[in-house]
Parts: sequence; structure tokens; C-alpha cells
Amino acid sequence: MKYLNYFVFFILTVSNLYADSVFQNLQKTQTIMIQENAPKVISTCAQILKDHITHSSIQVGHVKDNEKGNTIFIGIVEVNEDKFKNHIHPKKNWIFIHLSRSGMSKVLASTPHLLYTAVCRLVDDWNDYDLSVFEQGHFFYPTFEWVEGNDGFFAARKYFSCDYEPNQSVRELARIGCTHIPVNALATPFPYEQGPPGEHYYRFYITNPDLDQFVETELNHGTYPPEYLAANRNQMNKNIKLARSYGLAPGLAMCAPRSVPESFFVKYPHLRGARVDHPFHSYKPRYTMTLAHPAVRWHYAEMMNKIMHLFPDLDYAYIWSNDSGSGFEHTKTTYPGRNGGAFLVREWRTNEQIANKAGSNIFQYLTILKNTGKMTNHEFRIILRIFSFPAAQDTLLKLFKDGYDIRILPSSISDTEKWKKFQQVRKKGSLLSTTVSLSIPYSHIAGAPFPWLCRKRLDELSAANIKRISLSVHPYSLAPNDINREIFNKFQFEPNIPVDSVIFSIAQKWVGKMHAPTLIHAWKLTDKTVEKFPYVPLYQGYGFVSFRLWARPLVPNIQNIPKEERAYYEDFLLSNYYNPNLVDLSKNALWTLVPVDVAKNIVDECEKQGFKPLNKAIELLNNEILNPELKDQSKKVLIDQRDRLRGLVCYYRTLENTARWIVGVHGYLDTDNENKKQKYKDFLHEMMTDEIENTQNLLDLWHTSSVTFTPISKLGENWYTYGDNFGEILQKKIALMREYMHDNPYIDPNFIWKMPNSFSIDPDKYLNQNFNNKK
Repeated sequence: MKYLNYFVFFILTVSNLYADSVFQNLQKTQTIMIQENAPKVISTCAQILKDHITHSSIQVGHVKDNEKGNTIFIGIVEVNEDKFKNHIHPKKNWIFIHLSRSGMSKVLASTPHLLYTAVCRLVDDWNDYDLSVFEQGHFFYPTFEWVEGNDGFFAARKYFSCDYEPNQSVRELARIGCTHIPVNALATPFPYEQGPPGEHYYRFYITNPDLDQFVETELNHGTYPPEYLAANRNQMNKNIKLARSYGLAPGLAMCAPRSVPESFFVKYPHLRGARVDHPFHSYKPRYTMTLAHPAVRWHYAEMMNKIMHLFPDLDYAYIWSNDSGSGFEHTKTTYPGRNGGAFLVREWRTNEQIANKAGSNIFQYLTILKNTGKMTNHEFRIILRIFSFPAAQDTLLKLFKDGYDIRILPSSISDTEKWKKFQQVRKKGSLLSTTVSLSIPYSHIAGAPFPWLCRKRLDELSAANIKRISLSVHPYSLAPNDINREIFNKFQFEPNIPVDSVIFSIAQKWVGKMHAPTLIHAWKLTDKTVEKFPYVPLYQGYGFVSFRLWARPLVPNIQNIPKEERAYYEDFLLSNYYNPNLVDLSKNALWTLVPVDVAKNIVDECEKQGFKPLNKAIELLNNEILNPELKDQSKKVLIDQRDRLRGLVCYYRTLENTARWIVGVHGYLDTDNENKKQKYKDFLHEMMTDEIENTQNLLDLWHTSSVTFTPISKLGENWYTYGDNFGEILQKKIALMREYMHDNPYIDPNFIWKMPNSFSIDPDKYLNQNFNNKK
């Protein structure tokens, strides 16, 4: 395969000018033949070819029906067919392309997952290749055999963001070589689950919904309205049809087992299982059912049975637990700590015995789902996010076998001891997968380019012999020109083509040979910045929006701003009224989010590099945009890339200024030296001046650019997305920062003991008491 890739690349670059190209050969095609009663993806592929070929028609037939004439056959072929079994790897999926000068040409795949990407590569990536590359027929094997595509929206927030188009997104995931996709999105933008007034915990329930959001049993009948369940089933059905039309295998991604409404436990109090909510973020406890009880195990088996009979071709279920309102009984990592119902363990058990019991209970639950899934799809597999259960991990690894797969952290690959354990499970038939992100987390800046870093991440996984990945990329409809996606697209079937060659080829295709060097230089500068930018805990992930960093004023004493003036961002901020994060950016709940020493390191690392590389990239693109010889399409691409970099600068500057706030405010409060206090005040003043300028730049970008550089909700702002009032929010931030930037730094040490405004007891009565000295 290695030598084949080099050969293909050589032919591409030095092909004979007089030889036929793939494009010229395809244009001679008169008939596109497909199988009778073929899967939907085959007709999709046939239409792609028909649109590409000037004069052609689609007919139903069989590969043996016509051996002459300008015909191309598209199909899915079993690997055990005689004519293929001697030429292919028996355990690998493949693409086979044979282009004939006068007879029957063929585009075949061993699985529906790969057929769409094969056709797309033929008419796009391989369009200019010399015909001799494919004249004798060639097999191509994917670098990653199982690729779950995630764009941050389809299986989580589908339809609820402006400019997001699901069909484009799924089509793009299939084009670049993904094979699987989660489909269990809610039909509504907000979950049915609610909490007490003012509580935000229900917001977590929008993503990765559990089975009970789609079907019910006699046990929980009436817990959710039938219209709600029907809407969610209908949405899943649409998602599955869309996925299958491009050959992607649908699956479930669940935070499970998830808590159920308290009304269930009023009816069945003895079936209360583990408390799984975060006690600081929730106002009321939330519990799962106890999986140790046979009635509950039957309930999950019955729900899974109903799901599989409705959607029999579901291919897998990925279980993410001990987070977002989910968890298993007596596991150490549930937010309230190890706890559970009465049927699993007793308090006199040792920690090891409890961990073993918890692990066995998890495996029993997974077995229920797996065995039920296999009743309609014998290839059905279970995937567990295993790092959620450190204490029970050894028990689980002993139990895991073929059909029970493991999702590991990328860091586990370099951990020798962990890697040895996972390799042992591999030998028993369990398959390993990990995550790889080719995007700025949670699509805060859609389409930010860092192609060399993307290739580096893919190379590392390939070198570790990881064949199954969950891939995060930017949505096509938000970022149509994303070099990061193209890096994966090429790597999936031609990993040995040098990354620089791939990048140059894409740049030349997008903006032409004359302007490609400028675009590549801009990408190089951006790549270095993304790779070197220090990690800012939580804020650099989903916390950037959920903690409203672009909206909240970075002033020395946040609490000095009247509550009613803070409401515009606090209403959507993922913090309850007593969370210290509201007034202290280094804290969240009962833990330190960004320690002062970490914040200092972030500031130091940012100051070493600064934003000169990104600003230089923007300058290069600006100059190229003014080139009078630039064509309209090339200009559109350059403007698109420039404005995404402008957004990226604003994103990084706010992250850096958040770290500077932590250093300055805590530095001021931690010293009694007046000279040092003044230095910290000056430091903060410089930070705030910079953040005001940064926010003004962001506001200008918002008003002047047509590029969707950050996702915007079409239903109005919420905890994970800003709304179309984004510009007004930025103006409020600027005004408040100017008004309150001269205050002395202050953090209320008693903020955590804050009570609602309706609380009638004067705080002085309980905060100023020295209970230890009471007689």
C-alpha cells in the first residue's frame, strides 16, 4: 500500500500530457449501472456520477450483465466473492476502482460505509489522475477502519444553529471517509427535564439522551408525554435515513444510565439507585434507577428491544457515564461520591469489593444492551468510555471480550502500564477507539486552520495502530473551506502522500497557483499559534461559551456591577447564584478551576509568542485580497480564511486576558505591599484596555463579515451558543468595562454562602459569628 500511494502521487504530478485522465475517461461513460434493490447509498452515488458526467443515464443491472460499452458499475461486493478473495486482506474493508477504456468500469466497496467516499474521490480528488493509475484496477484500504464523525451539532443540537445544514454536514462526513455517526438527537432545542426555579442543571440533558427519551415501558409509563417521545423517535428516524443515504452506519451516543424524574420514585421508592447530579450545580438530588434490581434490568432490555425493532440497523451504542446527569451505582467518580441503591453492596465491604461489584454491575448493564441489539443486528457492538471508572477498570477489563469495545483517552497511548492492559483486552476481541479533534473545541471558531497539527495527530494514532476513532471536525455548512477536513480526507486513503503536497494541492485548487503560497503561509502561521497556545482549563472547551467569556466584563470587582446590569449574561451562564465563578474567574463550584500559578504560566507562554503570527497571517491575506488579478471565487476563499483568523485572535486574546485577570486580581488580594498592589492594578488596567480593544475588534468583525466564524443560535442565545443579539452583548460588555475598570480588585470571600434575595435573614447574623469562641 505504501508503494502504491507513492506511485499514484508520482503519476499525478508527472503524468503524460497526451494520456487520458480520469476525467476524460469518465466523460465517455454512457451508462451508470447499479444493483437491483440496492441500498440508498448506491443511488446517491449514481446521482453524483451522473451530475459529473455530461451525457449519461442510470440503469439497474448486474456487474455481469454488460461487459462491453462505455458503462460504469457502482456496487457493494461481498469480500468472499471468488474474483476478489485472492486479492484483498480478509479482515479489512476496501475500495476497488477499475476504469476501462472501452468496457465495463467499476467502482466497488466492501461495505456501504465506503462507497460514497469512493465516488467522491473519483470525481474530485482523483479527477486529474492519469487513467493508467486505475486501468488495471486498484484496491484502497482506509487508514482508520471505523470512524465516528462528529461535527458538534448533528447528534446534539441539530437544526438549532443558524447556517447549519444537516444534509451538507452528513454528506461531508461521508465524503472525507467517516463510517459511523450518532443519530439520537432530541427533536427539541431544550430537554423536557426541568429543575427548581433558577437551577441550570437541566441544561446538560440536551446532549446524548438516554433510551427513555424515545420509548417507554410499563415501568415508567407516563413519565414523559407521548408527543415528546414520538417527536424524538421521528427525529431519530430522519437522522438514520439521512445517514444511510450516504452509507454511514447509525449508532447511539448516550449519557447513561441517566437520572429519571422524581415522580418515578414517588411511585417506586425502592428502585432508587445512585445519586448522579453535581451537588453544587443542582438544587435537588437526581437519581438513576437501581440497575441491580431485575425489574430495572428488564426495563432497559425492553426499551432497547423497542428501539432496535423501530431502528433495526443501529450499529453500536456508545456509553458515556458518570457525567451530565448519568452514572453507575457505587462508582467513585459520580459527582456526589460513591453511592447507590440497596441491592448491590453493603457498607461493610472493602473498597476493592465495592469496586468489583460496581464493575460487574456495569458489565451486566452493557450485556443487556448488547444482547438486545444483536437480536436485530448481529454486528451490534457496545463502546464504553472506560476512563470514567478508574476503581472498577480492572474488573471491567477482565470481563470485556469480543463485542464489548473501549473508548480510551489519547493520553492512554503513551501511558505504558495502561497501554499494556488495553493490549491484553484487544487479544480477547475488544476493539479500542479514541478521540481526535481537528477543530477548535466546541466549534467556537468554525474553520480555524491548523493542517500540520492535524496531520501530526493523525500520524500519532496511526503509529500506535489505532484503527477506530471518534473524529471531531467543523460542520461543512459553517466552514465550507476547511483545510483540516481535507487533511483527514487525504490521510484516510493516501496516508503516505507528504502533508506539504496535500496542503499545496488543496490551496491551489481553492485559490489558484498564483495565490496558493500566501494562503499556505497564513495557514503555517496559524498552525504554529494553535499548537503552542497554552491550555486554559475548561474555558478553552465548552466553558468558553457556557461561562460567557465573550460576554462578561473582565473588571477587578465583578460584584460591584449591579445584579440587574449583569443579568444579560448571568441568565445564560452555567453557574447557580452562589457559584464563586460569578465573581472569581479562577474558581468553579468547590474547586479551583485555574490556579494562580497555572494562570501565570499561561500569561508567560502567551507573551512569548503573542499574536504576531496570527496578525501577520491576517495581513498577508489582506494584501492578497487587494490583488487586482484575484478572481471572485479565490477572493471569497481568502476573505473567508482571513475572517476566521480574526475571530481566532479574539478568542485567544480573551482566553489570555482571563488568565491575566486571575493573576492580577489574586496577586492584588494576596499581598499587603502597596507598591505590589499598584503594580497589579496597572497590570489589570493594561489587561482591560486590551480586552476592550479586543471586544471592539470582535464587534467590528460581527458587523462587517458575512463569514460564520462562530455558531449562532437561530432560536436566541442559550448556554452553549450565542444568539443574533451578539453585537448588543459585546457593546454592553465594553460599556461596563469602561465604567468599572477603575475599581479596586475584590472577591467576596463569603460569596459561596450567598442566599437568594427572598431570604429574610440578614447575612450579618450568620456570617459574622465566631462559633468556635461561643461559650
